[in-house]
Amino acid sequence: TRGVAVAGDVMYDLYLKMAPRFTPDATCARLGLKKEGFIIATLHRDFNTDDPKALAEILEGLKKAKKESGLEILLPLHPRTRKRIAEFGLQGGLKGLCTAGPLGYLDLMSLTQHCAAVVTDSGGYQKEAYYAGKRAVVLMPDTGWRELTDAGWNVLCEPEAGQITEKLVHVLKSIDYPEK
Repeated sequence: TRGVAVAGDVMYDLYLKMAPRFTPDATCARLGLKKEGFIIATLHRDFNTDDPKALAEILEGLKKAKKESGLEILLPLHPRTRKRIAEFGLQGGLKGLCTAGPLGYLDLMSLTQHCAAVVTDSGGYQKEAYYAGKRAVVLMPDTGWRELTDAGWNVLCEPEAGQITEKLVHVLKSIDYPEK
């Protein structure tokens, strides 16, 4: 179309530039994770972490998803999330989940290469998961990456335990394209 130019995608450019530095096998081994045997969950948005009910539901949904899928759940804890879990007395919600401290870009992208799926409230990570060929349950009311949800690759999800489990089980299956 006249006057329209594709200028690129700086997130994808960075991903491609850094990909030779990803170390999925070594990073999984360091954390005791098996290839395709885990789900990565990242959680830091205020609307999920600052609401005790939402945070409790998300943790419960992750635990139910672990039981339903048989996969480990890796939850690298953002400082805000760790603080709110302690503040709200939700430490029991972490029982059975594999927790870690915050991960840097190379570690997170390395792990994403070998995970089964992603659960996130991160604007960028839901797109980076797509670059790695991994589907995501997006714990947000909306997304800036509508093309991924419109295609059925990523799915939006409310902070409700049953919905998290249901949608995660769905994304672990082959992609279902939405009806036209």
